[in-house]
Amino acid sequence: MNEGEKYLSKDLHVRRSDVLSAWRGWRPLAVDPHAAPDAPASRDHVISYNPDTGVVFVAGGKWTTWREMAEEVVDRVVGEDGPKCRTLDLSLHGGEGYTPSLSIQLIQKHGMSQETAEHLAKTYGTRAWEVCELSKPTGKSWPRFGVT
Repeated sequence: MNEGEKYLSKDLHVRRSDVLSAWRGWRPLAVDPHAAPDAPASRDHVISYNPDTGVVFVAGGKWTTWREMAEEVVDRVVGEDGPKCRTLDLSLHGGEGYTPSLSIQLIQKHGMSQETAEHLAKTYGTRAWEVCELSKPTGKSWPRFGVT
């Protein structure tokens, strides 16, 4: 919470109830034990199982494939007879009803620059509408809305 407040306006006070989701963690990289010592670590992920501890773990991968990695780990843990993981079909916050024309809709309704609209659409998805509700009319012809 304190880390997030560093990037917000000083007059905004974030409460725990304002946070809808968060994630963090380490991303251990997978290293081929047979590769040369100076070979770079792979960005592919590897799923392993330790029979002594019963722990399944994943190493490597990229932030852009974390859902795929999680799905494979869940499927591995649940086993052949269990239900398959279905995260691919679930939307993240702001993903429900998203369309590629969202930035254009934001420009049309809120009179903002294309750069701002694209940033809001990419960062917040359909929750960009809620971010825009935080802005106020500027009294100018352009931009029509902003934080005053």
